[in-house]
Amino acid sequence: MTGDINHALFEGLFRRALTPDAALEGALKACGYDLRRPVDRYSGQVFAACLEATRAHLHPDQPAEEGLRALGRAFVSGFQQTILGKVVTTALPILGPARFLPRLPARFRSIRTDASVAVELTGPASATLMFTDAQPLGPFFAGVIEAALRLAKAERPVVALQPAPDGYRLDVSW
Repeated sequence: MTGDINHALFEGLFRRALTPDAALEGALKACGYDLRRPVDRYSGQVFAACLEATRAHLHPDQPAEEGLRALGRAFVSGFQQTILGKVVTTALPILGPARFLPRLPARFRSIRTDASVAVELTGPASATLMFTDAQPLGPFFAGVIEAALRLAKAERPVVALQPAPDGYRLDVSW
C-alpha cells in the first residue's frame, strides 16, 4: 500500500499515545491500518477512517469535534516518542510559538504530502493557519496545534476552527 501520510502519524497516535483494545484494533484493521503489520505510508482516507473509528470507540459520548481534538492532543504526546517526532518537537520550547508556527509547513510536509498548511502571523501572539486538505481533519489538527503550542511554552493557547474552501482554517492565539 502506498499513500500520502507517513507511518509516524499512525505510530504516534495508535501505537504510542493509545493502547488499542481488541475491538479498536479490529476497527483500525477494518479501516486499513493493521497494528501488527504497519506499512510506511497510508492514504488520507485510511487515516480519516481510523480517526473516526477511534473517536467513536474512545469518545462516544462527546461531540465529534471534541473527541477528534482530544485525539489530536494525545497524538502529540505519542508523536514525541517516535524518531521523527523527537526531531520535530525537541526545539519547540526553545522556539516558542511565534518562531515555531512559520516552520510548521515544512514539518507538516514531513508527515503528509496530500495536504498543505500556510501560516500567517497576524499579531505578536496570533496566527492564521490555512489548511488545504481534502480530508475532514480540522478538529484533529486543532488539537495537534493546541498541544504543540503548549510544548512551545504558550500558556493559554486558543485554537478556533473555521471551515474554508478546500480545507479549514485555524485561528490561533496564545
